[in-house]
Amino acid sequence: VVGGRVTESGRLGAFITKVKKGSLADVVGHLRAGDEVLQWNGKLLPGATMKEVYNIILESQAEPQVELVVSRPIG
Repeated sequence: VVGGRVTESGRLGAFITKVKKGSLADVVGHLRAGDEVLQWNGKLLPGATMKEVYNIILESQAEPQVELVVSRPIG
């Protein structure tokens, strides 16, 4: 997940850039490269800079799991 990317609407967003082959996300298949991550463990990512997103992810490393809310265009 990389933050601080500009969305089509001109705001900052955090996006999945790749899904590691063989990972749970890959096996389950619900996450795809290009999905926008709206929340990471309840913390809002839209508008966050790359460093802010990095720090939010870093803080969650000790957690046994993370909860993501993602968005993907339909079609």
